[in-house]
Amino acid sequence: MRAARSVRRPSALLLTAVLPLTALAACGEEESGDGLDLVTVSGEFGQAPEVEISDVVEPDGFASEVLVEGDGAVVEEGDVAMLHVWVGNGYTGQEAFSTFEYEPGLLPVSADAPSAAVKAALQQSAVSVVLDPLTGALPTSIVESVDGVKAGSRVLVTSDAEDAFGQTGQPNIGIGNADGVVYVVDVLARAEDGPSGEEVAPPEGTPALVEDGAKVTGFDFAGATPPTDELQVIPLVEGDGPVVEEGATLIANYLGQVYEGEAPFDESYSGGLPRSFVVGGPNAAVIEAWSEGLVGLAAGSRVVLVVPPALGYGEEGNEGAGITGTDTLYFVVDVLGSVVVPEPVVEPTEDPAATEDPAATEDPAATEDPAATEDPAATEPTAPATE
Repeated sequence: MRAARSVRRPSALLLTAVLPLTALAACGEEESGDGLDLVTVSGEFGQAPEVEISDVVEPDGFASEVLVEGDGAVVEEGDVAMLHVWVGNGYTGQEAFSTFEYEPGLLPVSADAPSAAVKAALQQSAVSVVLDPLTGALPTSIVESVDGVKAGSRVLVTSDAEDAFGQTGQPNIGIGNADGVVYVVDVLARAEDGPSGEEVAPPEGTPALVEDGAKVTGFDFAGATPPTDELQVIPLVEGDGPVVEEGATLIANYLGQVYEGEAPFDESYSGGLPRSFVVGGPNAAVIEAWSEGLVGLAAGSRVVLVVPPALGYGEEGNEGAGITGTDTLYFVVDVLGSVVVPEPVVEPTEDPAATEDPAATEDPAATEDPAATEDPAATEPTAPATE
């Protein structure tokens, strides 16, 4: 277990007055309580925690303690990480909100306001309730507390109002602008920045990728070999990170385009955030080709999937995406990480800040995961999925 970390703002007395040493020490003792010892957390990592708050939590600044030490990749400020967050009101001692009842959030570990595109994406998931209402960023207390922590860790955070939800509080979940806040944060996974590993020369006839800097914008089918009715998994970069397990939640960037199509029918590169979805196993929410082609790949990999209709959208195709029942689909997929997320064991409650994501309902790649707990704040994450 790592030692608790505390951050407190200087007292005005310490800045403006010269007091006897004993007086300073006494003042420090009165104001030094970080509230960590008032909180008891039990339960398994990845599952909704049981939290008891024995008294009012009113820290000056914030403090944190690693309750469970993970062994995954180290998360640093500025990374994209997958988090579950439990939120408690430090004044009432009651649970205010928990993402453990929904899908985990994939978001930047940064207290800086995100871009408009990223902010819009975050607002379509339950994790939006955890963000600063004004900036749309993760609270400073969470950012600083998970910086340097390994994936697989559970972190307890106590925070004052300023370092939690700022001057507005979070009225959607009953936290006022003067309330202390308690967080339990499960760091599920860290996303790679992009493909990394050994580059592999594709076979002759593989369509070229059209790129704009680090973003893939399409396929160039000039000179491409016509596809067959077999699934092809063509490696472009062989990663060396953890392998995607069957039933894992995959973190990826991707682009899909019909063979000889002029433009992609779906992509994630322009949104500023990768996306996540379950691949393989009974809870898979993607087309069969994705489960067959991506399970077993290592993080850091980039592959091209050549998907025949039978392993894509079948004979019906996908009219909304302009995909017919005879179209072969080409995907480029960057495998940025994965984690097996335990299914929630509690009944979901209504998200007071829930909004429907119209973009996700129109997305030809998105469908409901029949085994997933319903999240009233979001539709299923964008992924090439069957109805």
